[in-house]
Amino acid sequence: MAKLAQTGALKLKDHNGPLCEFNGHHPGHYVPVLVLEIVPYQTRLWNQAKTDAKKSAAKNGSEFGQANSNEFDLSGKYTDQGDSPCTKSYGKPGHGQSKYSPVCTPEPDAVHYTAYARGTDKRTGAKLMVNVGVTAELGDVHLSHILKLATEIVSGKIH
Repeated sequence: MAKLAQTGALKLKDHNGPLCEFNGHHPGHYVPVLVLEIVPYQTRLWNQAKTDAKKSAAKNGSEFGQANSNEFDLSGKYTDQGDSPCTKSYGKPGHGQSKYSPVCTPEPDAVHYTAYARGTDKRTGAKLMVNVGVTAELGDVHLSHILKLATEIVSGKIH
């Protein structure tokens, strides 16, 4: 999973019901964060997630995308625009206050990608909905890999 997500080695940070949060590792970069949720598929829940993603994109300047009827995604960027100048107290990407994203200028941009997929787990026959989100330094992860990860989890190829 970590190889496909491009996060480096993953360490479980938190687990709450069907939601798991992991920290990855890219030395000298922001700490990649991967969030994974797997739930039984429900049409109402799928439609609400899609509506919420579209609203979030419009509100936050993110982008909503839909590869096909069984996948959609949300992507955006965190920049240092409007942040105060960096001082030693802020740390550097991956450390201190700048551990996960820019908090001062100049610092590299961070991206967030969230992929949603629905389908049937080929191993169990269960109908599932998967949500995979990643936040990392720009260039460390790519949306196409997050979409593939969501699809492979929902199909049972990754379990």
